[in-house]
Amino acid sequence: MSSTNSTSAPTNSRAARHAQLIISGGVGGLCGTYLVISGARLEASSVMLVVAAVSVALVAWTVLRSMLALVRTQGAEEVQLASGRRRKELEREKQGLLKALKELEFDHEMGKISDPDHQAIAAGYRARALRVMRQLDEGGSDYRKLIEADLAARRPAAAGGIAKTAPSAGGAR
Repeated sequence: MSSTNSTSAPTNSRAARHAQLIISGGVGGLCGTYLVISGARLEASSVMLVVAAVSVALVAWTVLRSMLALVRTQGAEEVQLASGRRRKELEREKQGLLKALKELEFDHEMGKISDPDHQAIAAGYRARALRVMRQLDEGGSDYRKLIEADLAARRPAAAGGIAKTAPSAGGAR
């Protein structure tokens, strides 16, 4: 499935977009500064040089991000608390992956896909399905930890609040 990047946090893609804009602006600024310092007049060829340099920087950035996405392993930041919309997305992706695996098996049995291709594609689908299922399973255990931590934080505060209000109530008589 093409949603391998759906596990990335939205802030990571926003930060990547900002970095891409900063890099392309920096390359364009450096080219413009070079043209001004070298005494070149503002002609169509000068503008095209700046546009070409910015385009090359954007393409290089995109290729680098693509290569890093291919070699990166699942890190701790990828395992997120699966709740609300995110949980629904994971459930949909899991169903899609399981359906794709069934279709792949069917195509393999019909002879449409060779054995090596079948093994390679099925391994990728299974690995992604396992990661999705792990995220779904780990989401439930995180809730318990969050609730226990919240209760532990509230218990001392509640005990202190009762102790403070009890003497003042007794002193009012």
